Amino acid sequence: MSMIINLKNITQVPRRFTFVMEPDWWQGDGVDERIVGLAAPAQARLTLFRAGERYVLEGRLDGKLRFRCDRCLELFDRDLASDFRLCLLPSPSGEEPEDLELSGSDLSDDFITGDELDLDEVVREQIYFLVPLKCLCADDCKGLCPVCGANLNTGMCRCRKVTGHPGFRALEGLRIG
Repeated sequence: MSMIINLKNITQVPRRFTFVMEPDWWQGDGVDERIVGLAAPAQARLTLFRAGERYVLEGRLDGKLRFRCDRCLELFDRDLASDFRLCLLPSPSGEEPEDLELSGSDLSDDFITGDELDLDEVVREQIYFLVPLKCLCADDCKGLCPVCGANLNTGMCRCRKVTGHPGFRALEGLRIG
């Protein structure tokens, strides 16, 4: 699904867009696969208008995200409900946004090149901003057994509990004298 908007058609009069993203819309970038995808169709309601040189994009995202737990690796769903507001400025003198030096006041703005805005990428970026640093299925997730890999949330494993540093395990059978 393409959500490309021609900015030449955007004026001071707000234009509203609504997009429904099906679960197969999410494609991970390979860098951070904690977001597995959408658990159900999600909706983006966006308003875009021009304010002088800049474009203002306001939006609301609703749906369910599917994550992989950082401790136990199980899949779990979390609600996606977020409002956002972006100020978009044309890149000065045609420079690429990555080449610009920003002041503190510029950090609330985003720079765009060309006459098209890919709302698909904007929505994807906003979803990434919602991902917590640590994705846990539950605050008290016990994770995996470091010996056998069993999920400790579903029960205790039968592994012998290791005491001491694992580097000394080779010395367990050593008898002196």
